[in-house]
Amino acid sequence: MAKPKQNGGDSKVPHKQHNSVLSPSLIAQPLLNADFASEDPNEIIDTLSPSPDNITSEESSSRDQILENELADNVSLAAIDSEDSDKDWYAHLNSLSVWASPLYRLCFVLFLLGICITIAQPSMEVIFYRLACQALTKNSNAPPNERTCDPVEEQKIVSTYLMWSSIINSVVSLATCSKVSALSDIYGRKPFLTAFVVLLSVNFYMDYFLIAYSTGFPMVGMWIATIIGALSGGPLSLVALFKAFITDITDSARPQERVNSMSYALVAFSAGQIVGPLLSSLVLTHAKGKEGHLPKMPSVSDLDADPANMIPSSELAPLKLLLLVLAIASLYSVFFLPESRSGKLRMKSRSASMVQLRSFAMKTNTVWSKLYHGIITHVSPLRLLIYPSELKTAENSRNFKRTRVTVICLTIIEILSSVVVTSIMLIELQYCIYKYNWDSITISNFSMSRSLVNIVAMGVLLPLLYKLVFPRFERFAPKHNSFDAADALVMCIGFSLLTIALAGASVAPTGVEFAAFAFTGAFSAFSGPVAASAPVKFYPTSKVGEYYGAVSLSSGVLNLLTPMVSTALYKSGINQGFPGLPFVFISLLAFISFVCTIVAKWFQRTEIALS
Repeated sequence: MAKPKQNGGDSKVPHKQHNSVLSPSLIAQPLLNADFASEDPNEIIDTLSPSPDNITSEESSSRDQILENELADNVSLAAIDSEDSDKDWYAHLNSLSVWASPLYRLCFVLFLLGICITIAQPSMEVIFYRLACQALTKNSNAPPNERTCDPVEEQKIVSTYLMWSSIINSVVSLATCSKVSALSDIYGRKPFLTAFVVLLSVNFYMDYFLIAYSTGFPMVGMWIATIIGALSGGPLSLVALFKAFITDITDSARPQERVNSMSYALVAFSAGQIVGPLLSSLVLTHAKGKEGHLPKMPSVSDLDADPANMIPSSELAPLKLLLLVLAIASLYSVFFLPESRSGKLRMKSRSASMVQLRSFAMKTNTVWSKLYHGIITHVSPLRLLIYPSELKTAENSRNFKRTRVTVICLTIIEILSSVVVTSIMLIELQYCIYKYNWDSITISNFSMSRSLVNIVAMGVLLPLLYKLVFPRFERFAPKHNSFDAADALVMCIGFSLLTIALAGASVAPTGVEFAAFAFTGAFSAFSGPVAASAPVKFYPTSKVGEYYGAVSLSSGVLNLLTPMVSTALYKSGINQGFPGLPFVFISLLAFISFVCTIVAKWFQRTEIALS
């Protein structure tokens, strides 16, 4: 194993010399080479801050200009990332046993999360309608024997609740996801992945008690639970963190390994989505067998009826099992999930952060300037989405503009993928319950079957292509620093299948035909790991977490509008007799992703030809 470089050796970071004691070259260089006993930014800043008594007026007047120049020269992206790919860290990871591997431990956490997301989903969809009926009958002035639940009114109440729940989740996630992703570059991925699991547990525990003991539709309480669950960045941060986690533990010189690792993680999540509905079906069948036949929609027979009884205990059984799985996932994340980012890389990112904080402390003297700087800092990761000039190096300077177009197209695909997933999750089950009259068990079987198709696509087909098929053809040989032909082919096929599947689902006359189109769309999931890993080929490792955070932030902004647009289209479609209208909209987004793939490959191909 290579010996680490000693402090005081030749530095790879060239810097200018200044007479001022505030010269950032004198501040940054020890930061890049030293270790700190404390990780508190304030303590480190205090350590580095010179005494005001030692600062002359000349030094004070010129320090801002010095910082601006030196931060560009000394703490540049090249300084932070250097040419060191941290091969010692990769060697250490490769020496671990399978059970100790960070990838497989992450996969186990994602497997548990897949169970959590789907185990109670069928019951929750039905429970929402029971809660809506419960609220309607409670507020009805009709005689007890004449109280009924209008399916259209129920649908409107449920759609409204889900729309605002999605908006609230997006707003809170939007406020936290970029900061979480940037901090994960400094402090590692584990603390924030663990926080996500723990806060998700709190969210569902609150939901359970609100549903079990409510006498109406406890929307406000459930929205508060949603806020708590999203404080860690929500699903946006989860996606960014697990992608960054995998990028940390895979060598950039082996792009096929990164794609395969992405697919394994998504397969683990999909496997959980199979086990979840299976457990849900078993628990529901057992619980309903004891409870006897239940009507699909409850009714109120007399004035003394307790609205809380409209939620039968059998529907709550999957929720109880969900709470148990969440407790296991939380404990495993705290005690067994390893850190993916090496101490060296964390220290480098931390060093850059400390210098930036030092610059901030010198330049912000008023409350308004601090507030402005705080807002700018929060949204600053968005600059990475347009592949800024700070990423220009000697290697890519000649074709930098063409590379920028490629990266922007790939980023648009990543953002639209999030919008597509959000729209489908919001509308699909409502659509199936409304049009095809599906119940909990049918939804469970559908979810389980679709997850199985996902596993075949990502866990069997994709590794087969990258390990056995593409290496046989020189044209499709994977490349670690470009958007290669293999990536483009997989993404084009995937997005074209998804476009056709969504268009077909919008007009499917029966549940069986809808399921066939949905399974076709699920099979297109093999393009997901490729689309996720392609953009980061162009970014240094020190910016991977920040880039994924920027993608999540952008997705969050769009997801503020997505629920309103999808719900408005759905309600309009119901009124016009065409409830499949949202699927036409989602199909259009998939087609845009297909076009972006073509454009990205065209500019990359032109760039290679020019080189």
